[in-house]
Amino acid sequence: MVATTQFDLRAVLATLADTTNDAVFVKDLEGRYLYMNAAGAAMLGQTQASIAGMTDSDVFEPETAESTRAFDRLVLASEQTLTVESYSVDIHGRAGTYLSTKGVFRDANGLIAGIVGHSKEITDRKQAEVRIESLVATLEQRKVALEDSNRELTAFSYAISQDLRTPLRAIEGFARLLKDDCGSCENPLVEEHVARIAAGVRQMNEIIDGLLALAHAGHAELHASSVDLAVIAREVAEALAAGHPDRHVVLELEGDFVVWGDPALLRIVVNHLLDNAWKFTSRQADPRVSFSAHFERGEQLFEVHDNGAGFELEHAERLFLPFARLHTSSEFPGRGMGLATVSRILGRHGGRIWADARTGVGATFYFTMPRRDA
Repeated sequence: MVATTQFDLRAVLATLADTTNDAVFVKDLEGRYLYMNAAGAAMLGQTQASIAGMTDSDVFEPETAESTRAFDRLVLASEQTLTVESYSVDIHGRAGTYLSTKGVFRDANGLIAGIVGHSKEITDRKQAEVRIESLVATLEQRKVALEDSNRELTAFSYAISQDLRTPLRAIEGFARLLKDDCGSCENPLVEEHVARIAAGVRQMNEIIDGLLALAHAGHAELHASSVDLAVIAREVAEALAAGHPDRHVVLELEGDFVVWGDPALLRIVVNHLLDNAWKFTSRQADPRVSFSAHFERGEQLFEVHDNGAGFELEHAERLFLPFARLHTSSEFPGRGMGLATVSRILGRHGGRIWADARTGVGATFYFTMPRRDA
């Protein structure tokens, strides 16, 4: 036989109410406080003994008292449990934001006898929300300003490219005329000067193309879809092999290369990285390039490794800046724009890129793409 423990339910409930930091209260139909726990009385600068029999007018400033009574009337009329968020000021001038829930309670005959409720102070949370909203608004303003600035920069880049190409075309045209006019003079020095002019024009055009590609990579609209980078890698390798029929470079592919991104922009990434590997293995007797992929810590990690010229690791960060080069043009051709473009494209996809290398041993470029589970 199970023993029954006798207890005073009212005392138990009062003890339970005093275990919370929220206000717990009971009012009669006239709005007089019949009970309030210790935490609630302390919120209002009262004691449990002093607040008994008081009304909202005794503990709140007039505006707060009236809004509190209006909420009570709504609860009594609807006979429903309702929750409201309110800003309150007590008679001591202390202000705060509270989340209050109220409902009716009934007497032994089933008649509504008053209101029971609890109130939680959420002042700190509301202030945090206001700060967050302010920060979000500030970030949105900065985003709009940055987008405007980027559009202006893109327009400026295209305008400058046109302004630069016009005199370049003139220089190139006059250089050809000069070469034609001096064709019969048999002066090797003149031919050398004309060749240098032509080479300078080509270099300047390459720089302009690089700047435009960099601007486009940073501001082009993304059209994302499922992309298999292995398919792109094979196509790029075939094009490189066709362009260098005298070379045989072994390309190894291993891993899951399917990502979610803009196919056109990701082709630029793969093209630049493999083109670099092709270029910097040009002096190797047995050139090898590997392209692998695996998942690591919620990201898809890719590695492009070559056994080419490599570079000093202390200068690796410079690689991803426009015009930065760790080898001279006479050693390996290029304008130093490709990796800056790659970095910008990956950044727009939520990824990043870094490098590891040793001079004379080779280089490895690592890049990530966010994992997109099916």
